[in-house]
Amino acid sequence: MDANGVVYAKDVNVATPSDIYALSHDSFADFLANEHLDWTSDLGSTNIDSNNLSWTDGETALEAVLDLQDLQGAVTDGQVPNTITIDLATLATTVTITDDESSNDDQEVLFTTDNANVESDGDFTYNPSQGRVDVNGVAVGGATNYVDINDTGMTLYGDARVYKNEWIDASSFRIPTLNPATATEHGISFCYDFTDGKDDIVFANMRIPQGIDRTVDPELKIGWCTTDVNTVNYCTWQLEYLYLTAGEDAEVAAQETLSVNSNAIATEDGLIIATITGMDTLAAGDQLIMFRVTRLGTADTLEEDAHFLGMGIKYTANKLGTGL
Repeated sequence: MDANGVVYAKDVNVATPSDIYALSHDSFADFLANEHLDWTSDLGSTNIDSNNLSWTDGETALEAVLDLQDLQGAVTDGQVPNTITIDLATLATTVTITDDESSNDDQEVLFTTDNANVESDGDFTYNPSQGRVDVNGVAVGGATNYVDINDTGMTLYGDARVYKNEWIDASSFRIPTLNPATATEHGISFCYDFTDGKDDIVFANMRIPQGIDRTVDPELKIGWCTTDVNTVNYCTWQLEYLYLTAGEDAEVAAQETLSVNSNAIATEDGLIIATITGMDTLAAGDQLIMFRVTRLGTADTLEEDAHFLGMGIKYTANKLGTGL
């Protein structure tokens, strides 16, 4: 302002209307380009409004410099880029495993899925103090051959099988009225003598083992010995048997008769095992086996008495038993 009251601004005399009218966007172009913002080239318009501003470029720039490690508190989806890549190998090095062998509580066992999610099952727990794994049904083994433990028992699947044996001692056998074998002491124990030249008989009953695989035929093994050491000579053992289910008639003829020729050995009174194969497959409801064992002394070539020590059944097991 001069002495006459005239105000001057950037050489523009506001007292002169024509100078004020000359003020426009273009008249400030050089000043803005040199000092602040050239909106002619940056915005492409003479006005500043929402249409001139694009958030896409700003978001990209923000994502490029955003460091998630500097964030504090919870992170929301809106605060991070659309895609985040995690180096799992590096991340795994930050996990600390603590050895716990004393906690007396059931802790859930953790497992991972294909996409590295950590999951657990409330029915699958481990107690460190007791060393006990609890699971509602567990299968151990491969996809085909495995052991399944559940509330119906323990079952072996596929080719997961074991052989088991049950022994019926000679003292558990009984003799018939006709052609009975002779009960006698033998060494420090007991046996039945089957007299040479006679068809002596003993018999017994046996409960079918619960763990037996009923699709595989069992084998019977007769334990015996003799003073005949001529290995060419043999004793003929005949087996008659009957499978029974609950309610079936127990006073019927044998369902099958099998026999085996078992040679003597060079050791006097040495243990000999005679194996009888070919028994029928057990039915699902069969619970008892009845046996009658005869030495066909009138037909075999053994020249001495045969001492019967007992009989065993060898079977394939596919379970430990039946669930309670």
